[in-house]
Amino acid sequence: MCKRNIRPYWPFCQVKIEQFKVSDDGSVTLVKLKPDNRYLPICSGCKQKARNIHSYHTRIIRDMPMAQSIVFLQLQYRKVRCPQCGIRVEYY
Repeated sequence: MCKRNIRPYWPFCQVKIEQFKVSDDGSVTLVKLKPDNRYLPICSGCKQKARNIHSYHTRIIRDMPMAQSIVFLQLQYRKVRCPQCGIRVEYY
């Protein structure tokens, strides 16, 4: 288990770090992120809080390398059902 802590470098309060794994040789880092259910999602269209969640999806994003490690973010995000805009991806 990795003892590194990247939370001080993570300013996004609506997304929480679920898991942080580094390969044995340190060449690959995987950070699993998911929405923090303490916060209502925000519509990316009108920037209003949305109470209805339409669906959950996952993306893997290659991020900037840290030291000699390739970094991947596995992001679970929500699509919301906004009364004004319809179905939109939540805003971070």
